Amino acid sequence: MKKHHSILCFVLLLQSILYAQSFSLEQIMSSPFPENMTAAPMGTRFAWTQNHEGKRNLWIAESPNFIGKAITNHTEDDGQEIGNITFSPNGNLIAYVHGGGANRQGEIPNPTSDPDGAKQEIYLIPFAGGTPKLIK
Repeated sequence: MKKHHSILCFVLLLQSILYAQSFSLEQIMSSPFPENMTAAPMGTRFAWTQNHEGKRNLWIAESPNFIGKAITNHTEDDGQEIGNITFSPNGNLIAYVHGGGANRQGEIPNPTSDPDGAKQEIYLIPFAGGTPKLIK
């Protein structure tokens, strides 16, 4: 019985490979990738980072419809992370960190080799969107 099960699994796998729609590497790599989902204290608002073609932005959604929308507008792939998303107690403001943490030598990641260097900065933005305010 186990042998027949293995053969059946192999046949199904082979069929799925043969009849699968093909995708280009570019299509796969450019697919939006959400991460860092964070809920507001009241649990009716959410924020997360979305990486689309290397452009990382902060997205939000709220009840009852939970329709996502970007509230930052980074238009280039600078290779910098967006993380540590934190809501204010009333859920009206979001703090986040732009840029990776320092390594053992104290160096901040600079994936694009920007001659001005890279920074790890903290921003505050209203949940409704607007211009992020640099805090530190």
